[in-house]
Amino acid sequence: ISIVFEDVARRMPDNGGTIIRLGNRVCLATRPTEDDWSSWKGIDPVSGETYPFFGVRVRRAMTMTGRADEVSFRTNAVYRYRDGSTFFYPRLNHAGYNYKSHLEEMLRYNQEGADYRLLDSDEPLTRENNRYVLQIGNDLHTDLECMTLVQFYFTEVYVPCNYEDVIVSFYGRNWNRVEGRAGGGKGNKVSEKLPEEIEEQYLRYGPKPLCEAGVQSARSIYL
Repeated sequence: ISIVFEDVARRMPDNGGTIIRLGNRVCLATRPTEDDWSSWKGIDPVSGETYPFFGVRVRRAMTMTGRADEVSFRTNAVYRYRDGSTFFYPRLNHAGYNYKSHLEEMLRYNQEGADYRLLDSDEPLTRENNRYVLQIGNDLHTDLECMTLVQFYFTEVYVPCNYEDVIVSFYGRNWNRVEGRAGGGKGNKVSEKLPEEIEEQYLRYGPKPLCEAGVQSARSIYL
């Protein structure tokens, strides 16, 4: 889940506040720019200025259960890229934890058609030009102007009309192959494609069902 930076920026209060109210029950709370990532410093690749926020926390009051419940989740921003015709999503890595494993994944995905780039120089990420201090992200190859409804579990959600191009920009042409991460799923382990017979076991019965609490939360968030 992500949110478009400019859609939030144009709704920011004139008094410098960080809370944006959308109706009576929904609000967005902007989150400060985070610069402690090894591959993202919150800096506009073109202007060199620091973005005023990194994303938002979305909150919505719930009344479905008859009590004062609340749905709350974080979502990061996507930003206009270069000439503004597409958007980019920052790649978040920590130097001492998952940078090396994520680097191997990004390089493999790039070989398969993904588009991870050095944002400040607009160069495709390679093994030779990567360094901890450089901002990395992927060009999403969409202007987000055309949206379409697709099935998602028990409901429908809006996605970009060229959503498959967006997925390829993250995971390459083989995005629909199941991958597994060794070491109990820890981020410092490189993700690898599973053997076809194991992949078939995962895909045989479709997506895993949501628990009842998750179903209620998702229904409440879907406006």
